[in-house]
Amino acid sequence: MKSLIIILEFLIISSSISQWQQINSGISGIIVRGITSNGQYLFAASDGYGVYRSTNQGNNWVMVNSGITNNSLWALREISGILFAGSFSPNSVSRSSNNGDNWTNLGLSSIRNFISHNNHIYAVDWSSGVYRSTNSGNSWIPVNSGISGGGFWPIISANGILYVGGASGVFKSTNNGDNWVNSNSGLIAGNVYSLAELSGDIFAGTLYGGVYRSTNSGNNWSVSNTGMGNLTVYALYKTGSILAAGTSTNGVYFSYDNGSTWSFSNQGLTSSNVTELYSDNNYIYAGTLGGGICRRPLTEVMSVVPVSNEVPENFSLSQNYPNPFNPVTNIGLKIKESGFVSLVVFDAAGRQAAILINEVLKAGIYNVDFNAADLPSGIYFYFLKAGGFKDTKKMILVK
Repeated sequence: MKSLIIILEFLIISSSISQWQQINSGISGIIVRGITSNGQYLFAASDGYGVYRSTNQGNNWVMVNSGITNNSLWALREISGILFAGSFSPNSVSRSSNNGDNWTNLGLSSIRNFISHNNHIYAVDWSSGVYRSTNSGNSWIPVNSGISGGGFWPIISANGILYVGGASGVFKSTNNGDNWVNSNSGLIAGNVYSLAELSGDIFAGTLYGGVYRSTNSGNNWSVSNTGMGNLTVYALYKTGSILAAGTSTNGVYFSYDNGSTWSFSNQGLTSSNVTELYSDNNYIYAGTLGGGICRRPLTEVMSVVPVSNEVPENFSLSQNYPNPFNPVTNIGLKIKESGFVSLVVFDAAGRQAAILINEVLKAGIYNVDFNAADLPSGIYFYFLKAGGFKDTKKMILVK
């Protein structure tokens, strides 16, 4: 068994595992502020080069800018099959109904975000607030009663309520934007750059204040920064039951417990300044300021589940259960001290079959689900390395 551990450790070192992979082939702009998809294509908004489209989840990109009057884009969203792009200039909004092949200008200026809510489309103007369209963007009316402060950027729809963030914190509307009320009790870091909803709670990413959480629809807020600190959070994104945060200096953080604690996952990330996060069925994507776009398999992000924050006395790796299995099995591990942890699966020939963990974990007890639906029947080995601890175990996939 000791010789097997040495062999598997050598294979891990040789394979140069990275969490994130840069996917910039065909992209000239390395400042990416928007990522979206219509289910068929992936789109990215570059500050200075406009819109790019990918047919293969980011492996290659082509520019699709015909009709866009300003290529310095700050916003990109797909809404009901239509693409909306916004730039930081007059005549800001462009719309495409044919996958980006052609764009039509729709006016407005300094647009930072779009969202759909109750069959209306909303656009966020950095200076003046929120605009609403009832006809797919053909015309817009300002809906700013009660909004103040400028610096508006994020907007979300959650549980029938609209939330918008800006230099004066968070405002919310229960009547489709006709009226807004300030919703900042406890939100000390007032400048809000990002918003997200998870499990009914609302999260706000702030300037130099990290993340705040509200459990009562924004009426009250509390700091939710354990493991992150007072960073600037440009992006918040929900994927499944996991919350991801893109920061201005420390890359991407993930929370597996509804924002209570955070851990960063940045190996391979080409810039630590992350301005946009997005996911499809297979990957989570990070748009960066200076490093273009990176992606990471969702299977890596979503497989690790903290069971307890209790600090175990020793490191340990449990036998998977069930074993034999088809196609999903669970692996338990105990991490004695915080640090970088890797858990990798190999087949009987020593070929890497899956990466289950490849990041910094806090001390605690974890469960990892391994889904082998795409692998053939056979004998597999899973190898854990955490600090100076190493262990490997055998499992059998039977289909």
